[in-house]
Amino acid sequence: MNLMDMLSEEARDDIYQRNDMQSVLDENDPLTETTDSVITQPENGVYYLPSVLTQLQKDLTETVLHIFSLDLLDEIRTKRERSSINSLLDNTGPEFDAMNDTHSEAMNKYDKVNLLFEQLRLITKHPSLLVDHFMPKKLLLSEVNERLASLSGKFQLFNRLLDSFIDNNISKYESLNNTENNDFHILVVADNVKELELIEGLIIGKKLHYNNLSSERLYNDNSGKRKFKQEVDNIDGEPGRKRKHPSATTYTKKSEHSLCLSLATSQQLYNNYSASFENSQVNLIFSFDLNLDTQTPSIELIRSNNLPNRPDTLLESDAIPLKTPVFIPILNFSIEHIMLQMPQKKANNSFNLNNSKDSPNYKWKLQILNAFAVNRREAYEYHDHDFFLENYGSNMSVLFEWIYTWDIMRFPFEDNNAMMKFNDRLMLSFTDDQLTRELHINYLHKFGYFIEDLCKDDMEVDESINEIKIDHEHYKIEVFNYKTFKSKFAQLIYDRVCQIERAIDIKHKEILPSLRQAESLRQSTIDEDEEAISSNYRKLRKLNDEANFADKKMGRAESDIEKFQEHKLQSEFKLQFLRNNLVDEVKVEEELNKTLSEQEKLIEELDKEWANTSTEYEKLCEENNTSSVKYQNSSTDAVQLSSKLIALRDANSKLEGKLNGAGIQLLPSLINKDELINHEVELNKLKSENQFMLRFFDEKLDKLIKERTSLMDSTSNGSSSRPTNRVSRASTPF
Repeated sequence: MNLMDMLSEEARDDIYQRNDMQSVLDENDPLTETTDSVITQPENGVYYLPSVLTQLQKDLTETVLHIFSLDLLDEIRTKRERSSINSLLDNTGPEFDAMNDTHSEAMNKYDKVNLLFEQLRLITKHPSLLVDHFMPKKLLLSEVNERLASLSGKFQLFNRLLDSFIDNNISKYESLNNTENNDFHILVVADNVKELELIEGLIIGKKLHYNNLSSERLYNDNSGKRKFKQEVDNIDGEPGRKRKHPSATTYTKKSEHSLCLSLATSQQLYNNYSASFENSQVNLIFSFDLNLDTQTPSIELIRSNNLPNRPDTLLESDAIPLKTPVFIPILNFSIEHIMLQMPQKKANNSFNLNNSKDSPNYKWKLQILNAFAVNRREAYEYHDHDFFLENYGSNMSVLFEWIYTWDIMRFPFEDNNAMMKFNDRLMLSFTDDQLTRELHINYLHKFGYFIEDLCKDDMEVDESINEIKIDHEHYKIEVFNYKTFKSKFAQLIYDRVCQIERAIDIKHKEILPSLRQAESLRQSTIDEDEEAISSNYRKLRKLNDEANFADKKMGRAESDIEKFQEHKLQSEFKLQFLRNNLVDEVKVEEELNKTLSEQEKLIEELDKEWANTSTEYEKLCEENNTSSVKYQNSSTDAVQLSSKLIALRDANSKLEGKLNGAGIQLLPSLINKDELINHEVELNKLKSENQFMLRFFDEKLDKLIKERTSLMDSTSNGSSSRPTNRVSRASTPF
């Protein structure tokens, strides 16, 4: 099913029917054998992902809270001083609040609380949404993607998630998903079109395909996928009407896996419905809208039948069918974090137009604002430098594998709740004294941007900064309305920027020179140490060479000593053997003389035999030389004859092959055919010559006959005089 059909105006009747899911269970489901436990999802399949408030968001929320701090303190004071009569008077309605206002254009407390609530929510989404008008396309396109992401914690989380998809999803998704359509589709939902345009400005330039279903694209790069373009052709109400997108003209086909994004507002998803769900599926929904209603029929249909690794069946008879996960980013210790822990109770009358201070909506918002004022300390004290690495791993590795296997793998956080450890740090029950104390503390000083709060010696923030109180007179507005609020807010932001610039200038003038001097000293000491290390290294290398040479020399000496010891032991053993066997020296000398005489006789006989054998040896050598010469001559002749024999045998075998082959049988017919062809060629040649001679003689005879007849005609005229044109007296030959 394509996204355009999913957002068509007509609703299907079968989405309101309840089907018996047990009837479609597969008895031989292989997944039930490998799954140890049942995969469960949180309520409505919504996963809240924690993120952090950026420094700009912290500054803006603190500044806005300072502007309204007097009203929140006044609410606490009136709550304490309220008597029974005043309580009855306060129940008269919004007219009483209007009577208390000295200026007719000023806002009442209900409007102020609503304004503070909405401004804090806008800052939590993205600070750029504080601008009331639409931002020009050129301004959005000129904005750097990293700057857009650095302004909002939600955008930082979304940007990191997209980068993780782009870096890893080609190989990972193709290995986990064996379907023909290897594209991964993400539906991005926002509260309004302005937020969608900011999201579009963030994703422009990334290696992905996207379509803005709620407005025209900011930039047309003439690239994309034809199939993805067809999914969003019929987004508007009329079935025959097609929306014209600037990017709908040219789409290039891609064979590899790609990431496809569809941007839409939540109101558009509520009002438009799907007609079919056959061609494609949404693999993930990322919602920037905290109040996204996932129980509407259109969203329920989008999230159905999207299991990537198994059919849409239940693991148990009483289990709830899994649906496409919905990611909603939550900034830690922000107003949305408080809203998530203190949800608004559903009133009996949803169209309650009562704008008094006794309305449930007013009390709930005031309760949320008070809880946010008390818990905002955590946002300033929490160290979030390595937040994404600690909670999501390197390159969002904790979430990445689960996104592709969410139907067979448990959510990587405890109890399917990634916000648990941050929820435990919230203080939702507090006293009025705690709230009053927190409303008097100025947390802007914790960043050390105020120059007067920096120590002159070590340029560090003083410990007493945590107790610096808000100067309420500086934030006070005489006539409080939307215009004066915006003016005061802009002035405070400008003052804040000026303070930051002054801090940077002072640090450049006072701290930077000392840092440069310290760095130069450090570098000089490093250079000296490097020189000392190099000289010592040369000495050490020389000593190592000498030590190695001495070791080799000592090894050779030790081997010589071992050999000498062995030789000494052998000599001592022989000497001892001789001493033991020697009995009488005289007998030994006689025996030696006898043996010497015998040996001399043997030597004479051996000399005679040696002379005889030498003469015989010389004769044998001469005979051997003559026989070797003869053998060499005969061997050369034999080699020549054998080579001739081999050549003749090869020629004979070739001739026998030709005679016995199939070609010899065809030779007579080929000879006859060749002679026939030659005769035919000669015949054709003679025929052509004969035809030429016939034509030649015919032409010559015709010419002669014509000349003859012309002469005869000229001579046979009536005049008897001699003809003047006669050439010769002789008769013309025929």
